[in-house]
Amino acid sequence: VRDCLYAVSDSLNYEMSGPGVRPPLPNELVKTLKNGQWTVTPNVADHSRRSIYLFARRNLRYPLFATFDRPAANCSCAVRHESTTATQSLSLLNSRLTKEACEKLVSTVRSECRGREHRCERLFFRVVGRTPTREEVSELVSFIEEQVALLEHQGDSDPEYAASVDLSLALVNSNAFLYVD
Repeated sequence: VRDCLYAVSDSLNYEMSGPGVRPPLPNELVKTLKNGQWTVTPNVADHSRRSIYLFARRNLRYPLFATFDRPAANCSCAVRHESTTATQSLSLLNSRLTKEACEKLVSTVRSECRGREHRCERLFFRVVGRTPTREEVSELVSFIEEQVALLEHQGDSDPEYAASVDLSLALVNSNAFLYVD
């Protein structure tokens, strides 16, 4: 899921090999660690390397991996357990990683496309991996229109951008993004 979020937003660093990377952890988690237990990798570009290159500690699972059932590293795992929980959805809706990926995705699509309908089609294609049907495009455009109206009422400085980020968040939380058929 992490790698896919970075990939759809053109943020995934494909560099291969090298030492494990330590991206920033949530402040709540950092407060529970001893000083020096998790030194963030200084090169920010490394933070978006593929998940296989993230440094693994036996007694500390990267939060997103723990949420999505990565087995603990301090014992062997004969069978990987799978779950679908509210915590997973909430993490994808509210995490800094997801928000930043969606913002980057929207910025990229805005630079590539003109017009609300074309942008909706492109967002859908990048996240889901297929061209949307006419009915889906209509629903996407309606979503953007409703969000723009709400955000304008709230005084947002760029309601079109914010509405597109909201649409992206909805798309990356869809089954079409999360599951391979």
